[in-house]
Amino acid sequence: TQNFNGFKKVNIGKYMQPQYHLKFFRCKKATQEQLIEWIRLINAELNMVWWKKRYDFLGIVGQLTHIRWIQSPFSKYCSERVAGHLREVFKANISKRPTPSELNTYFRNNPDTYELMGYFWED
Repeated sequence: TQNFNGFKKVNIGKYMQPQYHLKFFRCKKATQEQLIEWIRLINAELNMVWWKKRYDFLGIVGQLTHIRWIQSPFSKYCSERVAGHLREVFKANISKRPTPSELNTYFRNNPDTYELMGYFWED
């Protein structure tokens, strides 16, 4: 997860609460090597120094104002991390700084490659 405390590993149960909505996608054609590389990239980021794992608060301003170049060159926000991994591992043609909504749209618009596995949505 990435939140105000930075990028870190947490139990998914933390987010399986009524105030959260989760969507789970998978790459249908992922090879074993690609999955290993995906995990390697995540672990490499988890092992970075704290200031490289912090949330890009300035990037939130860029997202809210639709001026995407407004961001810290020293940190990333969550959907930016995912997009980077998608580009590197699966050669995805996705923008460098997508919003979570844009990631969702990208997955939905590429049904030959990505599959919605399910939701967590508690009323």
